[in-house]
Amino acid sequence: MVYAIGEIILVVVGILIALQVNNWNEGLKDREKELLILREIRSDLQVDLEEFERNIGHLENQQVASLRMLEIVKEDLAYDDSYGFYLFYLRMFPRFTPKTGGYQLLQNRGLDLVSNDDLRRAITDLYEFGYPYIRAKEADLKTFYATQIDSFINKYTGTKSYTAENIPKDLKFHEDMASLRFVTMRGFDEFKKDFDFHAAIKYAQGDGASYLFSHEYSLRDITNLLEKLKAELE
Repeated sequence: MVYAIGEIILVVVGILIALQVNNWNEGLKDREKELLILREIRSDLQVDLEEFERNIGHLENQQVASLRMLEIVKEDLAYDDSYGFYLFYLRMFPRFTPKTGGYQLLQNRGLDLVSNDDLRRAITDLYEFGYPYIRAKEADLKTFYATQIDSFINKYTGTKSYTAENIPKDLKFHEDMASLRFVTMRGFDEFKKDFDFHAAIKYAQGDGASYLFSHEYSLRDITNLLEKLKAELE
């Protein structure tokens, strides 16, 4: 009986050890998958970060342009060819196209794969709330510009071209601006009396400020998430 009981105990212990080893191996595999997906998310976020920084630069120029065009009317300023640059940036609201391949992999595998609760919350907050908010704001602006701004800008856009070298000093220069086509402004006297356009510019300035703030907020979220990922992956 003692021998039989000993045999049973050995078998049970062997099974428990085998299960423990199997669980350990599965844990290692899950950790490898987790780290692989986290690296993919980090790579995606680094691309998104660069896009946000470019977009913020353009949105800051949009704010400068809006205020400058309103100042032209308020101060009754004389015409200058540089006004064409401001007119161009009135319609500038950059589109955001996030890279979500890493997050989609995580969703397919299961969000619980991320063992760090704080990191998992930061990831889901950005992809489920931060990015959708940006896209919703973008959709609203797209509708507004298509119905309220574009027709005015087309009406007052001239034909004489200028290069990025002629950009006014109060607009921030970015490398991708060199490929943009800038032209003069026409119908200046009519523009100064176009109160409907002035009202639309004020609205665009306010909406642009809100859109800029949401970009800056998400930029901070991306930066913080990249720091968390760095700490997890090191």
